[in-house]
Amino acid sequence: MKIEDQNTDTALLLGKYRAAYDRLQTLITDPLGDKFFVEKSPADRQLEFEEQIRRTTELLSFFGNPQDKYRSIHIAGTGGKGSVTTMVGALLAEAGLKVGVHTSPYLQVPNEKLLINGEMIPPSGFTDLVENFMNRLRTFTDRNPSMKPKYGEAWIALTHLYFAGKKVDWGIIETGCGGRYDPTNVLNPEVSVITNVDFDHVAKLGSTLAAIASHKAGIIKNGIPVVTAERKPEALEIIRHEAIVKQAKILCAGEDFSLKVQSLTSKGSRVDVFTPFGDFKDIDINLPGVFQPENAATAITAVQIAAARNQFTISGETIYNALKRLKFPGRMEIVQEKPTVVLDGAHNPQKMEALARSLAEAFNQLPYTLVVGMLATKDASGSLLPILKNARRVIVTSPNVLGKPSINPDRMKSIVKSLAPEQEVKALDNVKSAISFAKETSGTNDLVVVTGSIYMLGEARDIWFPSEDLLTEAEYGNKT
Repeated sequence: MKIEDQNTDTALLLGKYRAAYDRLQTLITDPLGDKFFVEKSPADRQLEFEEQIRRTTELLSFFGNPQDKYRSIHIAGTGGKGSVTTMVGALLAEAGLKVGVHTSPYLQVPNEKLLINGEMIPPSGFTDLVENFMNRLRTFTDRNPSMKPKYGEAWIALTHLYFAGKKVDWGIIETGCGGRYDPTNVLNPEVSVITNVDFDHVAKLGSTLAAIASHKAGIIKNGIPVVTAERKPEALEIIRHEAIVKQAKILCAGEDFSLKVQSLTSKGSRVDVFTPFGDFKDIDINLPGVFQPENAATAITAVQIAAARNQFTISGETIYNALKRLKFPGRMEIVQEKPTVVLDGAHNPQKMEALARSLAEAFNQLPYTLVVGMLATKDASGSLLPILKNARRVIVTSPNVLGKPSINPDRMKSIVKSLAPEQEVKALDNVKSAISFAKETSGTNDLVVVTGSIYMLGEARDIWFPSEDLLTEAEYGNKT
């Protein structure tokens, strides 16, 4: 095929793909995100939660409950759940199983939410999937006009349809927000995982650790084991109580499984992990960050439980190979050198604190240029406080997300100044111009850290890894 013909075919392919995604996005009924600024009573919020679960349950029932066609592991938590989801998927795939992985949100392209053994659904497959789904959805809503799903609920149904259609052995499903009333909480998993509990989404989940923990603990099912890395007594007590009520065996970090960190670098870490199923030493984790060793220990423990419940084995060699080759873009990801640019989606105080510690450890306390943008629903002041301590200058910007309002750059600048009056701050209107300015005004030995909203990280990563290239590779480089 001539290059011109191939380019034309690719353009047509991607045009159809974008049209399909635009059709899916018509389910976003509040493109400006005005709903996030509406005060709601606890009773109204509870009604919304219950309606969300009811709509998702009815929709999946209409589609024949595809989530029951494969085994699953369900993962919740304030921080680390995306990493643990990715690790669990990699471990099971390395063991020779066909594994679907759903993380939320996506970084650059929506196909990232539909992975099988690490490969994205190709654009043509995504187009067919969405068109089929939306046509069947129209039939459902015609019959059940009060049950029209929200965008996030539709995504869950779409995910389960894809995984079931591809006959995966396992689906590894990350919650979106909370757990008890999250649309993902329609699963009957083999294992539930709660990474940790901290303050995020407080308008929805509550302003205390106990309230937030109650939402996370809601993914625990009757008689189904649960693994948690949470250690704070106030939160852990809630999780333990839910496990007792549900007669679910609970395995806790520091008690039932543990780890020893041998080394941490800008490339990753080497750890020993100790579980009830055996000790696994000299494990190399190909993801940098002080938080990844505990994420790995949690993932290994969860997979070992799943294996024991289903009469197969996850060997030490499997664990070693899976974690050594692990990839998870946008998490302490070094995308260039001279200057070194690191991308990380730290969007709440807990994650920013972990990022600050990880940067200090990996780059020997090197001061950095901070490029940051956040959504309006996030705790910007609490998040910025830990990351500003070693910033030599700050460039603030604003992510562009349909249906989710962001903090404008001038407001972000004033927040930074309120926390650090002497800090050098520059405000730029869009993510790419902010990063370009940071790179152009940095020396070859400097460090640039791009962080904040995961949605912003997607815009940033597109500079080095264009979305069109990722989609083209997914189409012609694999046939999942």
